Amino acid sequence: MKERNSKGASAEVRSFAQKMLLVSASATAMITGSTPAFAQSTTFDGTPTTTWQDDSSWTDDAPDSATTANVTSASTTGTPVVVSTANQQAAALNVNANTVNVTGSGRLTVGGAINVGTAASATDALLNITADGRVFAGSVIFGTGSIGRGSLSGTNSMLTTGTLTVGNTAAGELTFGGLVLVNAGNATIGTETVAGTVTVANLSRFAVTNGDIVLGARGTLTVGGNSGRVETSGALTNGGNVVSDGLILVDTRVTNTASATLTNSRLITAGTGVTNAAGATIANNGSGSISATTGDVANSGTVTNASGATIQALAGNVTNASGATITNAGNFFARQQVQNSGQINNSGVFRGLAGVTNASGATITNSGSFRTDATFVNSGTITNTGSLSGLTLSNAATGTITNAGTVFATQIQNAGQVTNTGSISGSGLTNAL
Repeated sequence: MKERNSKGASAEVRSFAQKMLLVSASATAMITGSTPAFAQSTTFDGTPTTTWQDDSSWTDDAPDSATTANVTSASTTGTPVVVSTANQQAAALNVNANTVNVTGSGRLTVGGAINVGTAASATDALLNITADGRVFAGSVIFGTGSIGRGSLSGTNSMLTTGTLTVGNTAAGELTFGGLVLVNAGNATIGTETVAGTVTVANLSRFAVTNGDIVLGARGTLTVGGNSGRVETSGALTNGGNVVSDGLILVDTRVTNTASATLTNSRLITAGTGVTNAAGATIANNGSGSISATTGDVANSGTVTNASGATIQALAGNVTNASGATITNAGNFFARQQVQNSGQINNSGVFRGLAGVTNASGATITNSGSFRTDATFVNSGTITNTGSLSGLTLSNAATGTITNAGTVFATQIQNAGQVTNTGSISGSGLTNAL
């Protein structure tokens, strides 16, 4: 037997005792039919080394797949535990006011939860993955009792988890250059009252392969660079703030809920549609592109599409609800119809391939090009200093058109009011303007 260490028992003695307790617990379970309540845990104490796999640096040996690892001692604050070799394990990992560094060839597998920031503390907890280190877990939570932070650096650094929560009952932050993969549920960023922040650097990837990305009112998702990449097999539901200069690829719907803000300067695709709720804001800047592959682009809030930018419903409608506003200086397109019950201010190109409807009480102010290949129906108010065109232009009894630009349609039907100081032309005029 090896010499006793400063903790008062040799690693072999402790290991033997733990095994006997497990045997005893298992035997009791077999007799009673119950699930054993016994669970192993060990706490990092930082001496004599900071190496994860060093038995003597833990109160009850280094963790294994049946052991909860606690990196929570006040005595080790400022002394990170380092995982730098493969095949390191734990049943669960709690980090509070301390740091866990996974680096280089380090591979850490945690069967259950990694909880970073477990109790009230003036010192933040940190899970730091660098230089191609990799961590695998059942779930990861940043911020429960105190601020929990996560950081990845190095293009091959990786965090793989079943579910991810950034900002739970305390603030959480996750900043990375590398890969974060969520493969068994949702990624949740912030709540209605607790801040959560995820920052995806250029050339990095944040992938949710079997769930949704959900931001609470105090959640922030920032996608940096031209090639920062966020993707989900589910939905992106934003109740907070999304700012993207990179790529956001969503298999189902992008929803911007009340008071949320989405700012895009690169590319967002939504498989089944884009919804911007009342009180929410979408700003599509520069050469940004927002596309609904199927379904509608539906606005009940405020949408601004800058010059050079594009918003499009590739198979559906563009709808603008009563009280909503779309301001377009770029390209706005609907494969089906543009249906306006609110206000549209257009100085760019606005097109509804299968029709445009401006409802009673709605307003279109156009200084650009507003057109359809089918029927343009107006029951509201249109002020045109640009170009307005359709196969048929139908101005209903409640409709008002004030034109100082150009209006063209093959057939024009007017039952409302038209004031013209520009050019109106077409054939087959009914109730000539």
